[in-house]
Amino acid sequence: MPGVTYTITSSISEAGLERFGFEVTAEDVSNNKVGTFFITNTTETKFANGTSNTAITHKQAGTSGINTKSWDCDWEAPASGTGLVTFYSACNAANDDGDDDDDYIYTTNTAYQESVVLLYGCTDSLACNYDSLADTNDGSCNYNSSSYDTLSVTESVVWNGIPLNVSGDYSVILTNSVGCDSIVNLNLTITNPSGILNLTNTEKTLLKITDVLGQETPQRRNIPLFYIYDDGTVEKRIVIE
Repeated sequence: MPGVTYTITSSISEAGLERFGFEVTAEDVSNNKVGTFFITNTTETKFANGTSNTAITHKQAGTSGINTKSWDCDWEAPASGTGLVTFYSACNAANDDGDDDDDYIYTTNTAYQESVVLLYGCTDSLACNYDSLADTNDGSCNYNSSSYDTLSVTESVVWNGIPLNVSGDYSVILTNSVGCDSIVNLNLTITNPSGILNLTNTEKTLLKITDVLGQETPQRRNIPLFYIYDDGTVEKRIVIE
């Protein structure tokens, strides 16, 4: 994963031997050195090319062992877009007798594909839960909803807690089941405003009305208000006149 630091361990085992060495590096598909190596054991390891941090090898003090030896270092992954990275390692095991008889050299390489981090969320800017940081849509987008009703009555009505006794078009903004705005529109015709018909379909008592700052206020038109009920529900409304 780009920018993440990993611990790299090189190890070798060879029965009966007591002198060991290693070198490790990392390259991209074009054989360019990639990433940054860090020395974590200054006694036994060093950079392989002077002050360059593209490869790590052993110091003389890091060659002694009985049958086995290992060395650790850290490596920071390169920037995003590097692609496939291959680690190349060479280890040697020797009997420390001054020549290369019965000494062994082993080489290995292992390739790793760059990890891509996906940020899941709603990527549709039209949704009410749009996530500007997300790059992969996870199907969680929610949207505002609206409804349109036409009503013709012979009496005044109470619609969503609002007494109406004049014919006209009305709207309120509520909250739908997914937490987005629900715009409810009503075209009302009253032919005989002599009584009141309550169309509220839930039994709850209005405790207070507040503005967007949370300050209690009387009912007003053409501004958003919050209606707080005794059952814990809150409705956001705007009555347009």
